[in-house]
Amino acid sequence: MGQNKKIEAGKLLEEVGPVGRYQLRMLLIIMVPILWCGTISTQYVFNAMVAKHRCMVPQCETWPAEVTPGAWGAWALTDDKCRRKQPVADTCSANSFHATNTQRCDKFVYEHNNTIVAEFNLGCQEWKRTLVGTIHSAGIFVALPLTAYVSDTFGRRVAFIVTAVLPGVVGLARSFTQDYISYITLEFLDAVVGAGVFGRRVAFIVTAVSPGVVGLARSFTQDYISYITLEFLDAVVGAGVYSSGFVLALEMVGINRRVLCGNIISSTFALGQALIALIAWAVPNWRTLTRIIYAPSPFFIIYYFLIEESVRWLLTKGKKKKAAKIIFKAAEVNKKKLSPETIRLLTEETPVEIKQTDPVNPNSENLDPEKMPAENSNPDKKVPENFQPPSVMLAVLKSRVLMTRLCICAFWWVTVTFIYYGLSINSVSLAGNSYINYILTSLIEIPGYGLSVITLDRFGRKKSIITAYFICGVSLIALPFIPTSIVWLQTSLNLFGKLCISMVFSSIYVYTGELYPTGLRHRMLAACSMTGRIGQMIAPQTPLLMSYMESLPYILFGLMAGASGLLMLLTPETLRVELPDTIEQAETISPVKQRPVHLE
Repeated sequence: MGQNKKIEAGKLLEEVGPVGRYQLRMLLIIMVPILWCGTISTQYVFNAMVAKHRCMVPQCETWPAEVTPGAWGAWALTDDKCRRKQPVADTCSANSFHATNTQRCDKFVYEHNNTIVAEFNLGCQEWKRTLVGTIHSAGIFVALPLTAYVSDTFGRRVAFIVTAVLPGVVGLARSFTQDYISYITLEFLDAVVGAGVFGRRVAFIVTAVSPGVVGLARSFTQDYISYITLEFLDAVVGAGVYSSGFVLALEMVGINRRVLCGNIISSTFALGQALIALIAWAVPNWRTLTRIIYAPSPFFIIYYFLIEESVRWLLTKGKKKKAAKIIFKAAEVNKKKLSPETIRLLTEETPVEIKQTDPVNPNSENLDPEKMPAENSNPDKKVPENFQPPSVMLAVLKSRVLMTRLCICAFWWVTVTFIYYGLSINSVSLAGNSYINYILTSLIEIPGYGLSVITLDRFGRKKSIITAYFICGVSLIALPFIPTSIVWLQTSLNLFGKLCISMVFSSIYVYTGELYPTGLRHRMLAACSMTGRIGQMIAPQTPLLMSYMESLPYILFGLMAGASGLLMLLTPETLRVELPDTIEQAETISPVKQRPVHLE
């Protein structure tokens, strides 16, 4: 049997046209579910929004009651919204309540019934409210490890569609929940089923449809248990829309266009986050809001007929005929003529393999689905043919330099996700209009992504990221000390912090990948990204810190940003540095002369 012919996917895309009419059309189609993904990604911020409430006093009022008490409030209520004066008689007079003794309230009166806090009677149970966001993030954490395997096995297109549809089912189910537990379980499942568990095209379609089913189911829940169950399920089925769509988009454009394509996708996601605030502003009731935002999900099934599978994936799986059909179609739409050699390779019976000319691929579906960077440099660097990647943990444990570097990188990632999601969640608690604050906090990400592209190659990786970390830290530490009467300054500092952390989020993908050798690069980047999910899971709990000290979340954000900036001083600059292929090469790029230690 003859040896398989090799074809370079990058050069093939250049022949078809790196960004032609075909790619632009596909990109626009993919952007719709990405926009929708941004919309549902943080819906819990508004579904579980704080509702003004007070204790109900049965001796003085009957249900339903107004949140503003009558004159009896002076002797029946206390300044603590979770406690009321202890009754000594079953009447409503000044003498009917103890002057000093109080008791914890068992029922509350709410200003409105628009959020799960009021409907599930979560007053003075702040931990249950913040747990919704953590459960959603946990669902994503559970789902992401499955993304790469299934995406590589079944294809990009189906993965994209499935993760766009199933979360809709979970989300709609959540809108019908009647209890807290059901709601939060569906929130978790919503994130997991959208994490891209069925490949590129398949996973994209499945993860686009699934969240709608779960989300709609959640809208009918009647209790907290059901709600939080569906919240988990929502995350399980919906976390992969972004990652599947991102990889699908990047694999259809030329290497030199991935920076632009990646930032377009990231910016579209940010627009979706702003859109949810606009919709929630117009439709504050959580059940109606959930049904509106998840309703489009089932329609993403038609994406199976609208988008093509990744050519790169098809070629790696030996499906040359399907890949050739797409390539010829793209060339025709782009009005490009393929070379005779390419036509021969695609039409002859001999199998072809993808020639690895792009070993540095930070834009992998394994990585974080929320933010992606500019593409790494030096795309023509070839991997040695006899290179055999070692066991990941064994290779890292053998090297003191790489082990230290891995720990530092993990801290960066926890910090960046903690601050990024924490600022979005806490923006609704700032002075001023909560919805406008959230919209601005989402939109400010877009220039942040642009800054990462401009600064990384001009000023270097370390200088750019360290500066952004320090500016972010100073802005956030200063924010709580600004009087609430100066709304514009508080908002500006919050936006400045979000701008800088968004730039860092995009930049550390590139920088982290450049610190490791070729055989470990992808897996180390994925390990750091997955570790960073810890920060995302903790971020929804930061509002609890305000009960101890209102400024504590922002001080914590600022200190962690500063610590990450300082730790980055211990890692090397990688701008215009040859990317390492071996552990020894990776160790020697360190600015501090260290003798590599290897365990035999």
